[in-house]
Amino acid sequence: MIWVVHALAAPTFRADEPGLAALTTAAWAAATTCTGREPPAYATIIVDVVDELRGGFAGRAHVAGTSTETRRTAGGELERRVVDPGGMWLIRLTDDEPGRVAHEVAHAWVHGGPPALVEGATDLLADCIARVDPGRFPRESLEPRALVALADLRTWTNPDQPADGRHDGYVAAFRLMVEVARLTPERELWRGDWTWTDFDALLAHLGEPAAPLREALAGGAAAQRRLLGDLDGDRVIGADELRLGTDPLLPDTDGDGWWDGVPDSLRAHRVRVDENPRCLGVAAGPAGAALEVDAVDAKGGAVKVRLLADGQELGNFSRVPPGASLATPARKMPSATWVTVRGGGIVPDTRCWSRSGWFVLADPGHSADLPPFTEALAGVDTLATERLGPGAPARLALGEPSREGALTMEQVTEAQLARARQHGWRSLAANVVAASRLEAASLLEPDGLPAEAAAARAALARWLVNEPQAGVAGALDPLRVAAWQLRSVLCGGWRRLLDGKCG
Repeated sequence: MIWVVHALAAPTFRADEPGLAALTTAAWAAATTCTGREPPAYATIIVDVVDELRGGFAGRAHVAGTSTETRRTAGGELERRVVDPGGMWLIRLTDDEPGRVAHEVAHAWVHGGPPALVEGATDLLADCIARVDPGRFPRESLEPRALVALADLRTWTNPDQPADGRHDGYVAAFRLMVEVARLTPERELWRGDWTWTDFDALLAHLGEPAAPLREALAGGAAAQRRLLGDLDGDRVIGADELRLGTDPLLPDTDGDGWWDGVPDSLRAHRVRVDENPRCLGVAAGPAGAALEVDAVDAKGGAVKVRLLADGQELGNFSRVPPGASLATPARKMPSATWVTVRGGGIVPDTRCWSRSGWFVLADPGHSADLPPFTEALAGVDTLATERLGPGAPARLALGEPSREGALTMEQVTEAQLARARQHGWRSLAANVVAASRLEAASLLEPDGLPAEAAAARAALARWLVNEPQAGVAGALDPLRVAAWQLRSVLCGGWRRLLDGKCG
């Protein structure tokens, strides 16, 4: 059975399948909206699906030229009359994929001239068709392609190219037209025929903003790859890297963990997942919570992650225990990964703090101690970084012993917290930072005397904050403290001692 679907305006599309006839009709209507005009076309356009097309193409549009005749008028003058306006009369496809249908329909508007200009403008119109009717047609994708097989667009003849060269030609031609469409209305690019002379004149008219395009087209395939290719695979082509001021050979130019070109809407309110746990800023309410977890990689693509609830790995996002503090796992990911959470039952977290490798989790009975302690900790850690260089990550539990699970945390005891409440938080923070530095430097024997470790912590803490009583946590042997102070002086300073420069 032959199914016929009539467009709002001519032409009529005839296909063996009703769905394909409807699809071509929809593509034609959307293209008319994009261009604002109807192109020449036969009253009926046949849409035919075949097993194979010559040259390995997946689709081909057939557009007839205008036919005229010359005759003599009654007054004896010669006149030329159009007897056949021509236009599209046949579309042949190897399948009914919507994107391919949109491309071949678009050829009714753009069909004459060099392949790079025709195919680029046709893909630009196919992309507009998808914008007008997104429910039926897919957008043209800007795949991360370096265009290594690209031939010079000025001499590219797509039927003669191998598969990779042909594909790179189509991609580069589309990117070229996307760049031009940034500078001039798209409708100026959807014309029945193109020449390089016309296109060069358009670029000259566009002035300085089009200079990179003129230079690339004059510089041959290598220059066109640099401007239109994605050489570092970050989904940002050279022309966009030039506009953004980013490195076309480096996916993450500023080293922030996001690839160049990822939109700010994806970056906002995200917490990075890496080898250091980080607070998400939310916790489960009194009745628990059900989470929606949104995680993306450095390119903005979706990934799967697990989370921590009170330091334990969370197995079920829909059943978060009441009051649980939420954090990212301590896990090195194959690429930078970022996460945010939403959902029912979540509340602001008052028990978790993270910064520069530090992760501090207070138990419910010590949440009030978290702000003054972490304020002091941040200040002392800044001093330590200025005087000793970056430190190693550290994980602390306030008022709760470390537990088996996803995280092992050093305990800040109730006795230490009680003393800090009475005498100030700076001394406790200095003691914690000193302990972290000494452990990372391996200056203390694992099975050494506790008194020796306490003396080393006190000596380093007092030097860090220049306070004689800093680092006091119980009884200290003054001679041991003095010995550590002398050892640092003889070594040329604590930095050299912690760096292992003195044996």
